[in-house]
Amino acid sequence: MTRMKYVIASLVVLSAFHRFNDEQFIIRSFHGHDDASITKRNLVAKPPPRPPVVKNNEHTELRQQQFDVAIETTNLGPKATINDFDDIEELTPAVESTKIKTDSYNVGKFCPHCGFGDDMLCNNRIEYMVQKYKISEEEAMKNNEVLSRCETPWIGRKVYAEEDEPSVILHAGPHKTGTTALQAFIYDLIYVNATIFPRDNLRIPSYDELPGVFAKEGVGLNLPHCSIDGFKTNGGTMNAGMCARMRLAFPRFVQDAYNKSENVLIVAEDFDRAEIDFNRLRFYLQPYKKVKVIVTYRRLHDWLPSWYNQIM
Repeated sequence: MTRMKYVIASLVVLSAFHRFNDEQFIIRSFHGHDDASITKRNLVAKPPPRPPVVKNNEHTELRQQQFDVAIETTNLGPKATINDFDDIEELTPAVESTKIKTDSYNVGKFCPHCGFGDDMLCNNRIEYMVQKYKISEEEAMKNNEVLSRCETPWIGRKVYAEEDEPSVILHAGPHKTGTTALQAFIYDLIYVNATIFPRDNLRIPSYDELPGVFAKEGVGLNLPHCSIDGFKTNGGTMNAGMCARMRLAFPRFVQDAYNKSENVLIVAEDFDRAEIDFNRLRFYLQPYKKVKVIVTYRRLHDWLPSWYNQIM
């Protein structure tokens, strides 16, 4: 009987790893949140081969390679050539995510997760205006103050070939599976030797890079708690104002790590919360397109008593 349990557990783990490579993977929590998903978009069809372009500078070959990579991830069309761009960076605004399907990250589009002020996000501001001034949502979104603060910003980023793209690794717990011990182990190592993880091209945010009410080994918890839909009103520990510093500091950290081609590791058991707004979480993680989720399996008859002892 015991052998059969181990076989079943192994099949569950193998199935989970297989799902992460499918066209869609779903993050399911112990709290029954079985409909939150991050969906991969089908890759854009590769354009026909382009003839080499001759330019009178020493960077011609490199720029051509960068252009070929960029053109495969854009909708510029087959007629575009490298001669259309004085600088390869001009391609960046045209590059779309070919990995993660979202609805909030087109440059200039209304950004529900952008910070309107310290105490509210842009979607909170729209709700407030609709209720206070008895206007439609469309009218509220045309307000000059909203337009100036709530347009999705352009995020400059390097262009990578798919196999070279860095990743964000989210260790999502769940609770009572040793996540806190893992957090303590990781940050204790960092305090002793700050270079140990960078040697493996792995970057872990410090409190200054991911600020909030959680510190020391709990730094990673600031991300899921700032991603909870409704913040404190929906069971979170932080409100929009308390997340204001994080909304400024964390995107800078993510941008810097991405442009240095570094993988990012965030460990937080509260990623298993049913109230997580995955669109907002994805917004915080941009421009990363590869998001790897790691969960720990603990046999139910071991997990339930441990969870019961904590909540009682």
